[in-house]
Amino acid sequence: MKVYEEVKLKVREGSKTGRKEALCVDEWVESFKDRYQKTWWNTPVSMPELGEPMDKSMKRQKEKDADMWINALYGKLEKFPSQVEKRAAWQEEAIRIARSAGAEILGIKSPRLSDIIFGDFARVTGAFIEEASSFNPGIRPVDIMQAMRNVWIMNCMQVLMGIEVEYTPSIFAYSMLYPVTDNYMDDAGISPQSKWRISRNFRRKLSGEGKKPENEHEEQIFRLVDRIEKQYPRREFPYVYDSLLCIHKAQERSLEQQGKDLSPYESNILDISFEKGGTSVLADAFLVKGILSKGDADFIFGFGAILQMIDDLQDAERDMNNGHMTIFSQTAKRWKLDSITNRLLNFLHHHMKSWMYYVNISQHEMIRLIESNCILLIMEAIARNKKFFSQSYLKHIETYSPYSFAYLQNLENNLKKKYAKLEKRFRGISVDSILAQAVTPVYQ
Repeated sequence: MKVYEEVKLKVREGSKTGRKEALCVDEWVESFKDRYQKTWWNTPVSMPELGEPMDKSMKRQKEKDADMWINALYGKLEKFPSQVEKRAAWQEEAIRIARSAGAEILGIKSPRLSDIIFGDFARVTGAFIEEASSFNPGIRPVDIMQAMRNVWIMNCMQVLMGIEVEYTPSIFAYSMLYPVTDNYMDDAGISPQSKWRISRNFRRKLSGEGKKPENEHEEQIFRLVDRIEKQYPRREFPYVYDSLLCIHKAQERSLEQQGKDLSPYESNILDISFEKGGTSVLADAFLVKGILSKGDADFIFGFGAILQMIDDLQDAERDMNNGHMTIFSQTAKRWKLDSITNRLLNFLHHHMKSWMYYVNISQHEMIRLIESNCILLIMEAIARNKKFFSQSYLKHIETYSPYSFAYLQNLENNLKKKYAKLEKRFRGISVDSILAQAVTPVYQ
């Protein structure tokens, strides 16, 4: 926790400077939004550079190898030992399999990066799963997975900013706020009035007002904010709460995207999406380090905007059916998604290439890994939404995917089936707890 003590000292030595930093967060967000929107519109829609194409035989071999490692890991989880004394050996083998699967499926081939992800990230993941299950015993596996994605993003932020990868109260609290608040706001079955009431009270809590929760849902939200306050006292870290208020403001604006069939001339959907994605990951970074340079904040905001675009592409059909306006659901109603997806891929490549100013080897490797896995997520999203693309585009872009679109379409369902089988096998034992024990030191 050395980094937090250094930040506290810096703020104590110049509280006026610290407050000035806090007052810049809103201005930063506005300037980042403006710049990245201009970059978006200036990004070409031509076919992006994606390396060498892969023929069908190469894809089949990669799919065969991926299935082998997935089945090996599933088989190891099936053999979770009931005797505590046997778990150390079991865990060692589980981690070995996970490393091999990561190298094959995700391209984590660097020993240095593998140690970070299957060592440091894994320990944080295990601790998070255990605490999430304790915080909310009824939490759904899909919500844990959604929250874990943010945990990993915060771990990536730790690597990119050259600080120790560790589990903190803020990593738990902010990641849990995703399933607690985001899904509530996205639920089409909840009235707009209820959403605005919850949002208003949440904003008051983030602002430091001594308000009591009105219901069980708010009580969960307030408990999570309290955990952040224990790590980052408000008087010493006002900018942390400014960043949280920025993402809250963005989520309120995103309510404008719901239940309306808007034209591109009625609302700036791109502005709303960039603000939501950018401020979300910007808050991740503030909660990881406490204070950011404008250069770091700039890169991180752009990265968050990209992740939001990928989310929106993945959810294009669901958003269209639920009346949620994004640039992808809005486009898919009338046009093919070919060009806009090319722009996303080019935008991703331009952003990662233009901000390679990090000096540490692990930072460079992490950026390359982030880019390659963002591309894989985009390929999976194309496979999921094939009907919104032209056949000629699908045929061409698939040649650059490491896996066939048919394989990517079936992968998520196959993993869900395996998880369900484990739940059935280990009745009375949380599968999430078994996963946690597979990647962290044996619990005493």
